[in-house]
Amino acid sequence: MLQHSISRRSRKRSNALDFHKKLKHIHMHDNNKNEDEHLSLGKGKINFKKIVKELKRYNYDGTITLEIFEKNRNLALKSKNKLRKL
Repeated sequence: MLQHSISRRSRKRSNALDFHKKLKHIHMHDNNKNEDEHLSLGKGKINFKKIVKELKRYNYDGTITLEIFEKNRNLALKSKNKLRKL
């Protein structure tokens, strides 16, 4: 999971994009790089523009699941729209 690899508490210190040839599915959400917070895109510190640029560079053609665990369901829709614009 890409965001899990970005969280400081994660035991995985390598970047998930290092394994781009094996990536088939990505779970995506924002966080403040301290915990696995499952925030909507833009509420944390993750640079999604950079991540999407890298995924495009590697011609990623797998699936992406947004893991937004916030009470306001509209935030998940807004995250989907932000991701599509990138």
